[in-house]
Amino acid sequence: MCNYSQRELKSIDHTAAPLQNGKLLFMNTDNNGDFAEMIISQMVRMMGEGALTPGEQISLRMMAQIFGVSTQPASIAFKMLESEGLIVTKKRSGTRIALLTPEDVWDSMQLRLAVEEKAVDLACRYASDKELDSLMKLAENADMVTNSEESLKHDDLFHLQLCNLSKSPALYQYMRRNLPFFRVRSFLCPAIFAIGKALVPRVKAGTVTKIRGHQKITALLRQRKSDRAKKLLNTHICVKGIEQLLAEYRKRHTINFWEDGL
Repeated sequence: MCNYSQRELKSIDHTAAPLQNGKLLFMNTDNNGDFAEMIISQMVRMMGEGALTPGEQISLRMMAQIFGVSTQPASIAFKMLESEGLIVTKKRSGTRIALLTPEDVWDSMQLRLAVEEKAVDLACRYASDKELDSLMKLAENADMVTNSEESLKHDDLFHLQLCNLSKSPALYQYMRRNLPFFRVRSFLCPAIFAIGKALVPRVKAGTVTKIRGHQKITALLRQRKSDRAKKLLNTHICVKGIEQLLAEYRKRHTINFWEDGL
């Protein structure tokens, strides 16, 4: 059984590592695996912030220099990122940040939905009322945000705690490792990202925006209505939203990504 505290959940790093002479500083360690994990985390963050853009050329030497490490941990990180489809390496053209298609993003969202739907089923079965009351507090924070960074932070905490309440260590650890990958893929698809950004209403800096979803999902969990919670979850994590963006993209560009449709 997972018994992760709120403090542990809040330890998720949403800030960049400190800089010295243009290099990121990490904890002292000789473990290449630890360095590789740090490099992966920071590169994913840079992709999400636009510091590394789709199609941009990168190299082991360049990344090792930026992060102040040898090429060995950078090589491990590159292999992991390539296995996740976030970077692409070809013999003659080298390594580039992946340029994803709308189909790639939709497929990734389907996988995330499948994992979280299982979390909903298990949380409805095993989470106590008190634990779901605590989840509601996270839901309230996630529904009331002041800027995009805070929004992502509280959204991460909510979804990780939802998976935690499944009481499945394997499911929780899977989501904890893969949530950043799920999230960043939409940033690596310019077609989806541009349309999505254009369709979302702009909010003035400093104002509070109410994003409906987290509290409704939690209320349904509290009522043990897993089917209705999963239906709302589908909309909340943007599987249907991605489908709508795909429809909009097709309308604008008259391109079909699947012959049989969605």
